[in-house]
Parts: sequence; C-alpha cells; structure tokens
Amino acid sequence: MRVLHLSTWKERCGIADFTASIVEGLAKSGVENEVVPLDASSLCCATSGEFLAEMDRFAKKASGFDLAHVQHEFSLFTGSGGVFQTIWHFAHLLGALKATGRPAAVTFHSAAALHSMLPPPHADRHLLASGGLGAFAQWLFRKARLKRVARKLDSLWRKRIARFFDGCPGSFRALVHTPRARMDMIRSGFAPESVSVVPLGYPMRGPEFFRLSRAEARAKLAVPAEATLLTIFGFIAEYKGHLLSVEALKKLPAEFRLAMIGAPHPGNAIDQTLNEVLKAWDGEDPERLTITGYVPHETVDLYHAAGDICVAPFLMGNPTASASLTWALTSGKPTVASNIPAFADIHRVGNCLALFTPNCAHELAWQIRKLSGDAALKEQLARNGLVFAEANSWERVTARLLDIYRELTGLSSHGIAPHPALPLSRAA
Repeated sequence: MRVLHLSTWKERCGIADFTASIVEGLAKSGVENEVVPLDASSLCCATSGEFLAEMDRFAKKASGFDLAHVQHEFSLFTGSGGVFQTIWHFAHLLGALKATGRPAAVTFHSAAALHSMLPPPHADRHLLASGGLGAFAQWLFRKARLKRVARKLDSLWRKRIARFFDGCPGSFRALVHTPRARMDMIRSGFAPESVSVVPLGYPMRGPEFFRLSRAEARAKLAVPAEATLLTIFGFIAEYKGHLLSVEALKKLPAEFRLAMIGAPHPGNAIDQTLNEVLKAWDGEDPERLTITGYVPHETVDLYHAAGDICVAPFLMGNPTASASLTWALTSGKPTVASNIPAFADIHRVGNCLALFTPNCAHELAWQIRKLSGDAALKEQLARNGLVFAEANSWERVTARLLDIYRELTGLSSHGIAPHPALPLSRAA
C-alpha cells in the first residue's frame, strides 16, 4: 500500500510530530509513505491562487498513490486570507482529491470547532474595563457581529466541506480523536459512517527514563530536594492555561515551584501569553518559576523525572486532544488537568486525572495542594495514567489507522486484497 501524506513536517509543530509517528508506525507494517510538507509559514504569504495551485499539485501527485491522508487544522489552510478563506482553500483540495477517484482520510485536529478561528469571548475585555454605556454598547455590537460571522462559517462549512463526507464507500473518511469530536462532526453535517475515531497516540517512554531517579534528575537541574516541582509541557499559549498556572502558583506555599517546559509557538507571532506570564510573576521569587524555552526530549525527561505533579490547565473551548497531555500521562507522575470535555473523556475511561473547573486558579491551587499531600492518590493517578497511555500507544493507534486504510482501499498493507473479515464498525 502506498500512502501520500499532506502535513506540516520536520518542524516544531505538534501535527508534524503526529505525522512522523504515523509514518514511522505505518512503515513498520509495510506501508510505503511519502510526505508532502505543508509549509504554513511560507503559504501565509501566498495569494489564494498560489495556495490553490499547491493543493492541485498535491492532488495530482495523490493520483499515483492508493490513498491520501491529510492533516487538517484551520490555520494550515488559511494562507494569506482570512477565516472564510480557510474553508474555501480546503474545499478546493477535497474537490481536487475527489476528482482523482482515490480514497482519502482527513484527520481533523480541531474537529468542526470553527469558533477557534474567531477571537475568544474575553478578547474585548478592555472595553468593559473602560466602563460606561458606550463601551458596553460597543462590546455588545462586537459580540453580535461575531455570532453572525460564526453562523456564516457554519453554513459555509456544511455547504463546502461536509458534502464530501457523505458515507459513500471508498471515498472520504474523517478521523477524529474522541467520540465527542465525532458527534461534533456529525452535527456539522458529516454522515455518521464517514467519521471514525482514531485516538491520539501516546509516545511511551523507554526503560532508561524510569531508571532515572528523582534525586539524580534534580541534581542535574539544580532543583532543591525539598521543593514540590510542578511541570507544564508544550508550546506556551493562551488556551493552554499557562497564565492560570502562574496565578495558582502565587497562591501556593513557597516550597512549590513551576517549570514551563516549552516556548511560544514560532508560527504564532501575536500570542502574548509569555509576556502576560512574566508580568504576572513580576516581583515574585524568580527561583520558583522556570521557563525553559524549546528543549530536546532528553531535557523534558529530566524535568518529568525531577517533578512531582504535572499540570494541564487548558481553558474551556479547546482542543479535541493534546499531545502535551500525552507527555504528562507517560511521565509516571500524577496530573492535575482542567475539566474540559477532552480531558473529562480521558478521565472517564482511565480514572487518571485530578480535574478542576477551567479558568479557576484558586481551585487549581487547592487541587495541587490536596494531591501533593495524598501519596496514595498520587500513586494511583500515575499508575492509571501509564495504563491508559499503553492502551493508546502509537503501536495500537497505528494498527487502528491501518484497518481504516484497508477498509477504504480494499488492500492489505502490502497491496494484496485482505481475506474476508467482519466489517469494521463505522461508528468507532
């Protein structure tokens, strides 16, 4: 079987890492893979015509493969246009792929969350802060305008995107990470049989990681033995709750420290989260907050080995899954996470998280302090996290993906028609 992938590739990007894991796993099963890099940083300076020409080139190349697999996130298909342009560009790609007569799979990393392309509800909080009826009226006007834009986006999505996912055999298959995301896609107009759940894969740590002692890791990082070290991994961004974690840290005793293992996303030049974090911590003890910047995986392992509790304080309205949580659950340390739908789904299955109400710094601090004093609960959450991660390892996820490839193409991984078998559940 030959598969052509369209994705970000070999860059600091969660989707690029996701695709690399897929390609590696599929290759072990005999799939021949080729990746066409989607360079969003270059395409953001391309005209709409130039962007569509790139999509046509990919579709033409895909005609020589058994299947095309596209990684979708709204910003990847925006180009130099705006929020509506991302739908037009992606619809053009789907149309070009359909014309080849080849089946295609699309992993929707944001599901149908078109609201993620619009400013968050608190973006205009400065208007309310300024006071007065005029400011309030302006805020109401902007809020109503965003609602109108959201309705137009939803209509355009149904007309231009959902129509390709009609459930016809051997055509297009939407892949999402959770059953909840699957229902979102169906509500947005996709045929139920055209949407399959393929969980986000978990990169399991090697045995050398678990041989690394807490004391040894702390000595290398100069973390005091008596400190309670909290870790938050991934790109520093508003929706991941980095600022909330700092506000919680201010409410915890002095022995608590926080290490932010990451840096701002290089493709998001306007996110001010790092500046807001530094401003919020101004005047506090600098030894209690560490911001590492981008570091190799070996350093991530050091911080997780040295740490006591992982935190994932994502804000409400985000995402369907997060690679940063996969690193927390494979760390062998307990995790405190916000009770957003994606994390609630994980906890319901794995009983592996201490959940708190999103956007609530006091409750986050309370959960951290409560967990730090409960050795039995810490051990239980850490152990359950590893069990959940193993059940969703990349090896297992790739096998699930390969089954879908076979269903779409009628081929085995080596290009030979498979033996008759029970049909896959299309609701899965």
